[in-house]
Amino acid sequence: MPYVVYKFVLNGVIRYFGRTKNPKSRLSQHISSCYNIKNKAYSKEFYKYVRSIYPNKESGSEALKQAFIIIYTYKKLVDSKRMEMYLILDNYFNKGFTLYQKIPNIRDGY
Repeated sequence: MPYVVYKFVLNGVIRYFGRTKNPKSRLSQHISSCYNIKNKAYSKEFYKYVRSIYPNKESGSEALKQAFIIIYTYKKLVDSKRMEMYLILDNYFNKGFTLYQKIPNIRDGY
């Protein structure tokens, strides 16, 4: 199964980049993290932002499903990680940092 790099575009603005081997499962995890107060990721900036515009789980889930866009596919994990990092840093330095996520650590092989 290939690795994919994806983005969330909400209100016409890219708000998050990520990578995964299983897009369907990862999208489900994002929805759960956003609306399950017991989830340790609940307080992350991206999820706070989503809840601020979609406080209702049903409308938020649907919005996240539509906002989830696969942009690249790779055979190797390291290639997907490098592209994800590039996209985040490019957004940070060249586009005014519209993302609601931390800049990840730069390392390969985990």
